[in-house]
Amino acid sequence: MALADLLATLDRKQAEMKLVTVRPRVSTMMSSAIVAIIACWFGSQSTRVIAQQVPRPAARSSSTPAAKPAVPPVADPRAPAATPRPKSPTASAAPTVTLSKQPAAPVSAKTPAVREIKVLVAGGSEYRTFYSDWQSRGRTIVEGASKHFEKEFGLRFQVVGFDAWEYKKAAKTADEAFRSLHSVKLGDADLVIGFTLVSFAGPRGEVRGLTQYFSQYVVIPDGWGVPGATTRLVHELSHVFGAFHVNEKNSVMLPGFEKTPRTFEFGRAMEETMPLTHDVNLKEGVGSLSPEAQQALRTIYRTHHHPLEAIDEDPVVVGYRYQSMRAELAGDTARSAKMKAELQRVKRISSAQEIEEHPAPGK
Repeated sequence: MALADLLATLDRKQAEMKLVTVRPRVSTMMSSAIVAIIACWFGSQSTRVIAQQVPRPAARSSSTPAAKPAVPPVADPRAPAATPRPKSPTASAAPTVTLSKQPAAPVSAKTPAVREIKVLVAGGSEYRTFYSDWQSRGRTIVEGASKHFEKEFGLRFQVVGFDAWEYKKAAKTADEAFRSLHSVKLGDADLVIGFTLVSFAGPRGEVRGLTQYFSQYVVIPDGWGVPGATTRLVHELSHVFGAFHVNEKNSVMLPGFEKTPRTFEFGRAMEETMPLTHDVNLKEGVGSLSPEAQQALRTIYRTHHHPLEAIDEDPVVVGYRYQSMRAELAGDTARSAKMKAELQRVKRISSAQEIEEHPAPGK
């Protein structure tokens, strides 16, 4: 074979070998492409099948809005009880909870209505001379005391006027000053509060205020500043509504000689007493209370009274004695006699109760 023929044969063999090498590569590439196409086709078919298995939501009606997923609201503990809205006859959505403000609940029938007590402020001659603003000072003291009573017992003391308290003679004792205050005319007022700078000595120390059970007159020596006078007025006004001295550490009804605290509480005895006397007619005094209320008040006194107070000197007994004295000051002898008769009646009841609770030996 010639050299030229030999070289041509070699070139042909090499060309055949390259073609054989390329064909498998092309076949592999075509196979991959075909597999990918088939996979995409099957994937689209499987997706279509899955989509057909999931139910589509019903078509929305133009009159019925789409229901949103219910999210439970966070209730405000200070808000009133939630009230569900009534279901609409055409709607199927669950009721929602409304947290809008509701009107305040009505006051319980047990809560007494606020009673207004009209007050006439009377200034003693030295009081009016020393305090040029005695009227505004007196009003401030009364309003300060009134806040405590209105909050706790539904009693509001409202100043409706001012008057001069003229002494016919210098009062030597607290009792004389108290009797002298009765010369001030009540007018349309329910209560006269007389302020003075005169201090009086009592059997157990300085007298810091004076009144009587169910009285319309109160004496307040104003020598300790407005806060002190306010506290003393709270003490005396409590007597006006039947409260008595007790032996409770922080009570406003501690006796004056034990220095009533300026930061005080009314205490259990007064909480039991005030509902009985809230509506007492101050003009008529203790006699305006029902027999049941009088007896209940006497029982409370026997349970809670201060150990230095006589057991038979309860608010009912002392109240009738005061009404007799007041009638005498007014020159009403008939009423004075009537009050004395009532005093004897309640004393007999008290004595019988005492005998029943503490019978004599051998009985």
